[in-house]
Amino acid sequence: MENEKLLDKFLKGLKKGVSGTEMDTLKPWGPLQLEPYFFDLWAKELIEAIDKIKERKIPMSKVAKSFPSNAVIRDVFGYFVVGMKILKTNKAEMVDRSIFLLRVLEERSKSSDFSFLKENIIHDKSKINKIIESKKWQKPTKYQQAQIGILTASLRNLMWGLYTDIFVNTGFEISGPYNLERHRQLVIRDFFDLKPVLIWPEVKNFLYSNIKIYSIYQNNQIEIKMFNRIFSKKGLTNSLERFAIEGCKEKDLEKINSNIISFTEKQQNTFNRLDFEIQKKLYLKIKHYALKEFFKLADMNWESIDDFYQRVKGKKLIPPGDFKLKPSQVAEIYVKVFDPRNDFLPQL
Repeated sequence: MENEKLLDKFLKGLKKGVSGTEMDTLKPWGPLQLEPYFFDLWAKELIEAIDKIKERKIPMSKVAKSFPSNAVIRDVFGYFVVGMKILKTNKAEMVDRSIFLLRVLEERSKSSDFSFLKENIIHDKSKINKIIESKKWQKPTKYQQAQIGILTASLRNLMWGLYTDIFVNTGFEISGPYNLERHRQLVIRDFFDLKPVLIWPEVKNFLYSNIKIYSIYQNNQIEIKMFNRIFSKKGLTNSLERFAIEGCKEKDLEKINSNIISFTEKQQNTFNRLDFEIQKKLYLKIKHYALKEFFKLADMNWESIDDFYQRVKGKKLIPPGDFKLKPSQVAEIYVKVFDPRNDFLPQL
């Protein structure tokens, strides 16, 4: 019964998270244009990793730390369930392994709302108090408010250039909102992997390895939903009351933005100019890079993608379609597909 409640809770958050998402606008391609070629291989790999980690009795706290962000677990969950269904995995085993991922998510979260219905709380109250006390907070001018907005958008664009739309959560996490006194809320944007040289060796000379933006907003109603998506009742720019930034030696926000925008354009052009077959190999490497520490716990080689590439070698992208459903139907169907308690799969 407890597992049932856990699954229902997560799927409720998933439904809200994918609602309104236009899957065929994602770059370089949608989530179902390459994955169907190797759903089963991905499931086999994760089954092996989970089983080895369980056999070794690795503490859940250590497993939780191996994931780069909470949203990555949500990314992994759906593909994993679909792959297990294609493998015709025993239903009880499907549920058991799915619950394992949700337990990891619970372990990482400091909130009962680990499903991203409205928040992504990864720090407890004592940690937040230390953050509030230790940061060099600045009261922004109107100009700085605008520049902070540009910075958060620019860094998000860089994530797309480094990890693609599909695995964008690999290099950053938005946590919060942390409710403070006087109707204020703290949001932490942590861009923790801006130089993934294991994927892109050429980024080793980029100026920034990681950037953290701490933002306190006044009189707003902020929610953070699945896949690091932030929503607010009012515009974030004008409600920004205080901010602090880590990871940048410069203090000139305009200069920082210029550096990031220039690098992002270069990075996106680099990917776009690559041969399609090389793009596919990189895509597979990025997919595995997101779980490299998790695979290491299982003593597995995270860079082992040869079998995956053989499945996509010379293959064209599968035409997008979201199962040929209307946007209003997408959330319902995704939840049904990603529920390990049934065998439902549309024609892939």
